Amino acid sequence: MRPGTLRLYLAALGAILPHAAAPAQDNAMMVSSSRAVAMDVTRQSGLVVVSVVGHSAVPKTVRFAIDVEGASTTRNLARSTVGPDSRTLSVVRFSDVPPWRVTLDVDEQGGGHYTLHASDKAID
Repeated sequence: MRPGTLRLYLAALGAILPHAAAPAQDNAMMVSSSRAVAMDVTRQSGLVVVSVVGHSAVPKTVRFAIDVEGASTTRNLARSTVGPDSRTLSVVRFSDVPPWRVTLDVDEQGGGHYTLHASDKAID
């Protein structure tokens, strides 16, 4: 990991890891698990860039909704097929003006559902 980068992870079973420190400017937060969809949140040059990344050993269909709340609000609904090659499924950019919160709801083929969160303070 390069200096100035903070990566925070969700445990494989969806339990949330506690983090006391707020991420500094130009930090990145990776919210992921053994699931087919992960969320990468990067803060740089006054912007927050949220990338939804898909990867699965077995090809499967995923549906997701990404919601941004704060000074900017947006909702992005999508469906995609993911496989063994990691790929970006969606990218959302907005001004890094606290407070902000990103919520990613994911439904995987086969019935798996989970929610990932990120905010201007940390992963919660």
